[in-house]
Amino acid sequence: MDDILTKPLKKSDLLIALGAKEHAPPFQGATSLMDHAHPAETNVVVGAENYPKLMAGCRTEVEQLIDWLQSDARLDRNDVAAEAHKIASKATLLGTTGFRDILLTMEQSAKAGEVAKIGSSPLH
Repeated sequence: MDDILTKPLKKSDLLIALGAKEHAPPFQGATSLMDHAHPAETNVVVGAENYPKLMAGCRTEVEQLIDWLQSDARLDRNDVAAEAHKIASKATLLGTTGFRDILLTMEQSAKAGEVAKIGSSPLH
């Protein structure tokens, strides 16, 4: 991919960058769930002594997100979008690209008010 995507992301720009006419939800069309080079780079950047702490913190946040999504609490779509975006950024650091794609789809669905798509997410 040679194109650059800038915020705010627009679906049309993403489709152009990917060279696709139709965009399947990432968690259905993902070819790789893990970018093994990225966590190694993150480990170097944050340091071997801090990397396990980063991993543990991310795991805790993901568990809290899943518990929250599965709870009986009334979910505000803006809160869902914000939490999905925050954890997607951390998933990128850890190289979990398939998980990141699920979270970004969830974020986009929440922002668009597509509550049914959020409910059908593999995380929900």
